[in-house]
Amino acid sequence: MKDSAIEQMYEGERGKGELLKTSLNYKKYYDAFTNLYEIFRKAIENNTELLEMFDDVLDALGEAHAVDAKEKYAAGFRFGAHMQMDILRGE
Repeated sequence: MKDSAIEQMYEGERGKGELLKTSLNYKKYYDAFTNLYEIFRKAIENNTELLEMFDDVLDALGEAHAVDAKEKYAAGFRFGAHMQMDILRGE
């Protein structure tokens, strides 16, 4: 099944997604994460089992975040459209 127009916009297939800039606040937290990631990874680099488990945890977290962000994007977009309809109807 083809994605909805909203999902296509989220995926960058429609619109100008490249115009969205990363916020400084996000960058601050992502930089902190990256620093901690590198320190932790180095601390467990000799333990193959822990490295694999850590990678699995991060992969699962990344997938969960991606699904949540996509769903919230679509829900917010639809809510905005409903608000516009209410305004046009004078509600």
